[in-house]
Amino acid sequence: MQTLASPLSLINYRIHRLREGYIALIGVRSNAWCIIQEKDLDRIMDLIQTNDQDTVELFPPVLQALWHAGLLKINDRCFSDAAKKNDKTPSSLLLKLTGACNINCEYCYDYDHGRWKKALSFDKIKESIDYLVSKRPSFGIVFHGGEPLLRFDLIKQTVEYTLTKVDRRHVKFQIQTNGLLLDDKIINFLETHNFSVGLSLDGINEQTNSLRVTHNNRPTTDFFHRLLNTYPEFVKNRCGVLSVVSKNNIDSIPDLALWLQDKGVNNLSISFLDLTGKGKLMLDKKVSPKEAVQLFEKMIELIRKEKLWELSFTSLLSRISNLYQFVPKNFCHKGPCAASDDFLVLDAEGNFRTCDCIYDPFFFIGPDKNDILESQARANIIERHQWLETDGLQCHKCEFFSFCGGTCAAKAIAANNDPLSIDHIECAIAKYIFPELLDEYIFSESKPLFDYYNYHNP
Repeated sequence: MQTLASPLSLINYRIHRLREGYIALIGVRSNAWCIIQEKDLDRIMDLIQTNDQDTVELFPPVLQALWHAGLLKINDRCFSDAAKKNDKTPSSLLLKLTGACNINCEYCYDYDHGRWKKALSFDKIKESIDYLVSKRPSFGIVFHGGEPLLRFDLIKQTVEYTLTKVDRRHVKFQIQTNGLLLDDKIINFLETHNFSVGLSLDGINEQTNSLRVTHNNRPTTDFFHRLLNTYPEFVKNRCGVLSVVSKNNIDSIPDLALWLQDKGVNNLSISFLDLTGKGKLMLDKKVSPKEAVQLFEKMIELIRKEKLWELSFTSLLSRISNLYQFVPKNFCHKGPCAASDDFLVLDAEGNFRTCDCIYDPFFFIGPDKNDILESQARANIIERHQWLETDGLQCHKCEFFSFCGGTCAAKAIAANNDPLSIDHIECAIAKYIFPELLDEYIFSESKPLFDYYNYHNP
């Protein structure tokens, strides 16, 4: 039982007003939330001030609810404190094996003329793995590029080395690839070592996939269709699809989702084109915040009509998960984001970074593994989040700040060249999705979005 040692108080919260006199109390520094009638707020404050019970179990029901929702503090501690992560060692290592790629996406965020020729050394990879093994019992490794399968032999070396250091039950392998180099040998290796595989595809035809072309300007759509036809079980059971959304394909994303669902693909994630790398010169292809919200409206409508159900639309589910978790597991849609602690990038030049979404000094750690935990790059993310909370023009009064985390720092830099800014697309999506979810939670007899989340997170 929880014994009282000081008066009760609510954590720092903000109010979102719903219909019919309801309000949502939402924590500022945690994802704690609950919905009450606004007329009851004064009574609740009186109960907090006058409560004379010494255990949570004897509190009035409304105070018990606030405690379990993470909104009530006892002796300056709240229920959500137990969920906070104290270990600051990264749990995920992303390896940029090469700057090179076998296709020529027009918007490639990773492209740099100098970095194109760079290749990560096995010695540096071993050093990084040894570091993680010395700090934590389990972790994940993501193989990335450029195109990581250009260095398949290095992937094999890395997996074999890792498994000499840690039991395979305690390491998860992932790879993000365009899929063009997948063959029997590679697929057998990925299956054997239980890889999760991300495949890049922007559309189901040459028009919607037109920004993803080969170096001689040939379309790449046929390669995905061939992969799906040749290795259907591999694609269905092990792969998800990542799509970059631009003016070229935004209207077709719902059709892509339905097509992937029909083909038995597990999940779809989307990322909006960023003005970085080769994408710097593609302002005319970047969608507006309004268009991004309209896309999410269409996807949510498909879910509510149960036309989209078997396919996991992870870009929505990761946001819904913020209503279920005091500390979200998703690396990006939380604040501070995982660049502050959980995520570590080793780039093709052998330097550590806290994020790979943009090559900016804001995220740069350097080549020394001893700087990983206490680098300024880690502090940058925390300081940005704190500044947005108290001084950020769009964030310091926004009730959804804890749910969206102040938007992605990398996307803010790409859009505005300023880390102390926000990404307006992510902001608009958050301001659409979270009111929708709270409204559905309190007013809808059926709760299709929550049912969809629970279906994919049993």
